[in-house]
Parts: sequence; C-alpha cells; structure tokens
Amino acid sequence: MPADLDDPVFFSALLEGCKSAVNEIVKGRSDLASQRLAVKQLLDRLGYRAAFDKFGTLEDLRSDVRLNLILNFNTQIVQGYGQWLWQYNADLSDAFPAQELFRVGRRKFTRDWNRIWDEARKGLPDTSALESASGRLVALIDDPIWAQISDFGLPWPPFKFGSGMGIADIDYDEACELGLVQDAPKTELHVPMKEAIIELLTNDMAGPARPPPQIIPDFERLMILTLGNIDPASLPPSWN
Repeated sequence: MPADLDDPVFFSALLEGCKSAVNEIVKGRSDLASQRLAVKQLLDRLGYRAAFDKFGTLEDLRSDVRLNLILNFNTQIVQGYGQWLWQYNADLSDAFPAQELFRVGRRKFTRDWNRIWDEARKGLPDTSALESASGRLVALIDDPIWAQISDFGLPWPPFKFGSGMGIADIDYDEACELGLVQDAPKTELHVPMKEAIIELLTNDMAGPARPPPQIIPDFERLMILTLGNIDPASLPPSWN
C-alpha cells in the first residue's frame, strides 16, 4: 500500500525532510529547485504515490505546485521572523515606527486586501491602522492588526498561503504626517547585531535576542499545516 499522511512513520520522515530542505534554503546553502527535487526523491524512497485523480494537483505532495507552497511558505515565514525579531530587538521603533502592507508579487487573481484589512480593523478596540479608503494600508509596527490579518496569528508576512503581499517600513517623519505618532523629539537609535536566530526551525533563541513570549512561533506547527490537507478553494485561483 502506498505511504500516506496517516502513517506516522511516513509523516515524521517527510516532516524532517522538509525541515532540512527549508533550512538549506534559508541558510543559503541551496535553492528551491534543488530542495524540491530532494523532497521528491525522499517521497519516492518512502513509497508515496498520489491518488490518480489528484496527480499533479495541489493535493499531490509530490507536485511542483504543492512543494512550492511547502518550501516557499516555510522559508518566507522563517525569513520574516528573522527580520521581525531583528527589528524588535534593535529598537527601531523610533526611527521606523510604522509599516505598510503592499503588493510585492504579481498574481493573476488576488484577494481583496482592502476588505481583509478593514474587517480586521473593525474588530480591534484599539488600533492605529488607517482605513483602506485612505489609499494605504498602514499601521504602527506593534499594532494588533498585523497578527489579525494573518491566518497564522503572526505579525509578519506571509499572512496567508500564497500571498503576494509584503511590508515596507514607514519612517518617523512620514508616520507623523500620517497622524500615527505625535511629533516629539527622536531618541537615539541603538542597533545591536543582526544575528538573532541560531536554529531557524526550532524555538531556540540566539544570544540576547528574545521576542515577547506570545509571539514565539511554533515552526513545526506551521510546517505541519502545509503538509496537511489544504482546501484548494481556500486559495485564489492563481495563488502560486
């Protein structure tokens, strides 16, 4: 019988293989194409075969479309965490107190991010987020809206599977112009070393860098989400 996700031995081996693949990409020792091939070879050794009617689709773990989702998403989550953790520990809030959500990747079909943003904003009792009618999706960097627009509860991108959205820093002067902060004397900026994470796919924090406890991501849980059953209908038609 072909291996499947209900087999704990198969699932554990696949999980470890995908962790290794993402680590190789994140640390610059390999690329997406090479690691996609490595995971395909692992699936072959494990005896995986997709159902005939799922072959080559998102529901086929061996397909390019599914492996791109698994590897790209988890790589981006780790890299996004590294950037967020550095900013958090570097005390950048005085120089860059806000950020803006904007499109960084082209999609044939896109989610309605203005609606997503405004619905999240309405559900928050205290938020600095501007309405989408302002023409910009901007909020203070520590505003709860960033975690609210995320399907994963994390305040950095990607906020959803296959998202083509990213964030850009808003500096102090522009944040004042937008009414997000009061015009007050700037404090001196202290930036420590950027080296914030040792093992990027574990919960081991490096050196003095420490996030608030409620925002320590469980990378294994996020990896498991991408290996489990994903409803294709939950993604835009051209999410990839």
